[in-house]
Amino acid sequence: RNLFIVITAEGGFSGDIDRKLTDWMLKHYDPNTTDIIAIGHHGVVQLAQAGVDVKKYFKLPSEDQDINVLAMMEEVSKYANTTVYYQTYVSLSVQDVKRINLRSAVENLGADQADDNTITASNYIFEPSAVAVISHLESSMQSVALAQVIFESKLAQHASRFKAMTAAHDKSKETKDNLRTQYLRAKRALADERSKEITNAMRLSGGAS
Repeated sequence: RNLFIVITAEGGFSGDIDRKLTDWMLKHYDPNTTDIIAIGHHGVVQLAQAGVDVKKYFKLPSEDQDINVLAMMEEVSKYANTTVYYQTYVSLSVQDVKRINLRSAVENLGADQADDNTITASNYIFEPSAVAVISHLESSMQSVALAQVIFESKLAQHASRFKAMTAAHDKSKETKDNLRTQYLRAKRALADERSKEITNAMRLSGGAS
């Protein structure tokens, strides 16, 4: 089977970027061939709302360095193909969504760095075997790639949360100003009404005398 990993915020207040990410992932999701692992509780909630169950859930790492992805990689190793859906930082006001295939990313990296000094079985001895060493290196490189996209997602989430909080602050300020205007208008209208009542009362009093 194939595996989709979706990286979202741990909680709410992250703007619309998580919804955009999960909706995009579900366009490519086939429950007959693919399992989903969610990193970040917000993704679990959104997928549940869409009627989709996740195979496993991991908390979004709180640390910003030396992220431990060993438990996640144990799950990745069970699948033939793993695609990670994550958020990417463009600017403080713009965040986008991307996806990366872990195996292809590692293979392309190796192809880009290939040269005449490439280590092969013909010029090096691999212990315990070439297959074991290559498997270990591939797993390590995939771990680095996964940790990197988690960092990228966290940066985009912080920016999205900042944008959402700024928008909420601006909206609350606008609402406050509108309420203040309505209050002052109501207060002025009440004062005018009382002035009219006093004036009318004085006129009636003067007419009576």
